[in-house]
Amino acid sequence: MKDCSITILHRCRSHIMKNAKSLCKKHIPKHYRFGMHVIGLLTSANSMVELEEMVTSATVVISSPCVGENVEKHFQNIKTMLAFLGDLYLVESKVSAEDQAQGSCRTPGAAASFD
Repeated sequence: MKDCSITILHRCRSHIMKNAKSLCKKHIPKHYRFGMHVIGLLTSANSMVELEEMVTSATVVISSPCVGENVEKHFQNIKTMLAFLGDLYLVESKVSAEDQAQGSCRTPGAAASFD
């Protein structure tokens, strides 16, 4: 039987992103947008395996002193994960024509994009 006495911290995504905004503006103003996208990506992990992949790629990109093949590979991995989240958001937020006609739907927000 697994130990059930482990404390798991929980914070809502909006509070995480609010703190991320101030940290990114303070510590990486030239790469603010990238930092916000990476932190947003980290909040979307559905498993420890996904989180580990995201953290590994972010760590390689952020901590490398120069651009190389490995950095490019991990940067592309981050972009792929972000693109997948954007596509997933669009699929999940599509509204049927019937819902639109009845006016019972909310307008979906813009999906995350990354240049």
